[in-house]
This record gives sequence, structure tokens and C-alpha cells, in this order.
Amino acid sequence: MDELVFNDKEKEIIESILINSRESCDNYRLANKHIKKYTKMICKILEDDDQILYKFIQHNEPAVRSTGAYYLLPINKKIAEKTLKSLFKINEYSIGFDAKMIMREWKGKRLKHPRIIDGKVVYEFRYNKK
Repeated sequence: MDELVFNDKEKEIIESILINSRESCDNYRLANKHIKKYTKMICKILEDDDQILYKFIQHNEPAVRSTGAYYLLPINKKIAEKTLKSLFKINEYSIGFDAKMIMREWKGKRLKHPRIIDGKVVYEFRYNKK
């Protein structure tokens, strides 16, 4: 497989995902700051192109794969679910537990996904059949 190449904006998102993952238990303020940052950045990118998500689910860091799969669920359910299932047994930073909870909420149609409306991040239910 070819090595993944990320542009500067994608690298910035990845760094925020990793900081959020590492700090979510010890420094929730820092974790929350980074989840807000990467959520807004991903939502802006997704307005034009979803290919970043396919790159994220191939990343070597489980937190990046999990985040990519979460955002990919309403776009490509099959690939997103397969990615989340592959993370179930990872104990690092509660990745496996989080992946299971994402799947449970998705299957129960209780999972909301963010998008930008009038410059603000808004969470809404978004399900498709793909």
C-alpha cells in the first residue's frame, strides 16, 4: 500500500485528534478545546470533499481511524462500521470502548453528526442506506 500523504491542514486535524485522545481523562479542558477545533475543521472540509475520511481510516493511530469512521458513518456506513469493528479490542485511551459506543448509538439511530450551519457547528441525525 502507498504511504499516506497528509497536507498541513490534515496534519493539524490529526494532531488535535491525538491531543484530544491523550488528554480526555487527565485534562478535559484541553481535550475539549481540541475536539471543538478538529470538529469545525473537519466539517469545513466535508462541505467540499469527503476523501479526508478515507485517509483517516487508514492512519496508523487508532484515534484517527476512529474519528474518521465516526464522520464516515452517514457517508459510507459499510466501510465505517468495518473500521469501527476493527477497533473494538484496542484498550489504548478507551478507543475500543468508544468504538463500541459509537456503533451502539449508530445502530440505535441515536448518534448525531456535526455540520456547519451559518458558521456554527450543529449536531443532527444523519442516516443513509449506503
